[in-house]
Amino acid sequence: MSRHENLTRPSEAETQDENAEALPPIAEADAAAMALAMAQSPHDATLAARATAYFEQQTKYVHTLLEHLHEQRSVQIGLLELRRVSERLRLITQAVVSIAAVLVLSYGVVLVAQAVGARALVVQPLATPPDLAASGLTPIALGNAVLDSFERLRESARSNYSGRNLANGWADELRLEVPDTGISLGEVARLLRRKLGHDTLVGGDLVENDDGSVTLTIRGDGFLARSFTGPAHAWQHLATQATEYAYGAVEPALYAIYLTRQGRGAEAIAFCRTAILTAKPRDLPYLYNAWAVALNESGAPVAQQLAMEQRAIALKPHYWIAIGNAMLDARNLGQEELAFRMGKVLPPQQSNPAPDDVPTNAYTVLDVMTYDLRDLRQGMIADAEAHGGFGSTELADDANIAQTDVDLHDPADARLRLLSLDPKDPYTRAVTAYVDGVIAEQAGQFATAEDRLDLYGSILDDPTMNAGDKSYLCDVGRAEMLANDTARALATLTAGGRLVDCWRYRADLLDRQGNWPAARAQYQAAIALAPDLPSGYYGFGLALFRHQNWRGALAALHQAIRRGPDWAEPRAALGDVLAARHRWRAAANAYAAASRAAPAWSDLTKKRDAALARE
Repeated sequence: MSRHENLTRPSEAETQDENAEALPPIAEADAAAMALAMAQSPHDATLAARATAYFEQQTKYVHTLLEHLHEQRSVQIGLLELRRVSERLRLITQAVVSIAAVLVLSYGVVLVAQAVGARALVVQPLATPPDLAASGLTPIALGNAVLDSFERLRESARSNYSGRNLANGWADELRLEVPDTGISLGEVARLLRRKLGHDTLVGGDLVENDDGSVTLTIRGDGFLARSFTGPAHAWQHLATQATEYAYGAVEPALYAIYLTRQGRGAEAIAFCRTAILTAKPRDLPYLYNAWAVALNESGAPVAQQLAMEQRAIALKPHYWIAIGNAMLDARNLGQEELAFRMGKVLPPQQSNPAPDDVPTNAYTVLDVMTYDLRDLRQGMIADAEAHGGFGSTELADDANIAQTDVDLHDPADARLRLLSLDPKDPYTRAVTAYVDGVIAEQAGQFATAEDRLDLYGSILDDPTMNAGDKSYLCDVGRAEMLANDTARALATLTAGGRLVDCWRYRADLLDRQGNWPAARAQYQAAIALAPDLPSGYYGFGLALFRHQNWRGALAALHQAIRRGPDWAEPRAALGDVLAARHRWRAAANAYAAASRAAPAWSDLTKKRDAALARE
């Protein structure tokens, strides 16, 4: 039993060790007392009261402890919230600092990029005498006058050539200063532009002379100073002279264009002759083209103009305006095949994306030679819309559109266009006579047609009205031939030179005179002049049709259609040949294709319907 007790009951030391780990001595005593009180309380009222008091005391203690714990929890939650807000503020501050650094860096990059790309003409205040400054002619006022003069020059010379921007050197700026330096960001930008950019600074001074006159001296980067003297009251004229000199030195190409547009052709030629010796490579193509324009205005031979344009194109192969001018001059020289080949470098008009950088009038000569009349008309409309409704040339686009409309067999629209023009204007009178003459010719009234087209030709005989273009002689000679005015027709067509239309009409004249072998040789010679153009093939096809050479006519007309797919006349003639061979379905298709090229040509619809009815 003793052994058993020793095995199962812990020793007193062991028990004390365990209780020491579980509860402190006081807690152990409280627990014992509480257990004894609970056991005796049902039998002892005093003990029960004491137990109750003890329990109330313990309950208050527990409540107090819980309140303390709640307070600790609230404090801890507050501390955690403060820590969270602090962390957020730290992250926001870091983000703001980072963004600010990126913005500053970006602005610095922008300033450097702008400085490197800077290529402006910057006008500085020009010094003026104190007494003139007191009367209002301050350095800034004189600088503004020079700047305004530069602006007028630039606007007058506006073209697809991008010259320098204009700026002044005294504009007010926001003084956002770099800390601890007293330097504004504007000053930093100017310093960078000066060191890294290519701005041209222009300044100078105005001084009074002993005789009461004034001398304006203009100077700038890259050109020698020059002085201009005149009466004090004419200082604005001196500013214009000084500006022209400086602009010619800084923007020689645009200045040459300006001179030609001011009708100062002789000055432009003299300026270009000197400027090309020192001009930068980028300016040379434009100088040569401006030189060609000045030669044209001065009445110089067309061959000289073409030579200058070819130099410009050699230096800048995609100089579209020069290409258009060269095509016109080559055609005026009777070199239509050369003009056509020049025009083939132009991007297709219907290309995608559209060739926005190509002026619409660059296609004019190509459209005329290939009889692409609808594109010709659309180009003139676009040119008019882009240039105040008048157009980019000295001759109103509406007049040229009216002429194209009647060629498209749309007399109603042609006459409507003419209503918007001044009837007293010589070119309007010429185009009105042309419209009347072609309408009469299409109606078979050949005497009236000759009379009206002779008036048209007499007006265009003035070189200032036709810019060297002799194609009007082909139209006049055709009308004279149809009116059986043979001698005049031959003289007029011969004066037209080596233009394909004039040569094929001369072949028509020989054929009408019964000399078919000579006429046939003349048609072939017309084709040889410009084998890539449709006109010679069309004239030959009509002649072969008249001589009932069906196979030859079909072959020649197909060649014409291949070279002028948007020309209605060869397709209509093809329909006539096919109808003569009773190939009604093919004839109807040919008439329909011709109608798509000339929608207002009502006879084509009648012929198509008649062919379909005969099928």
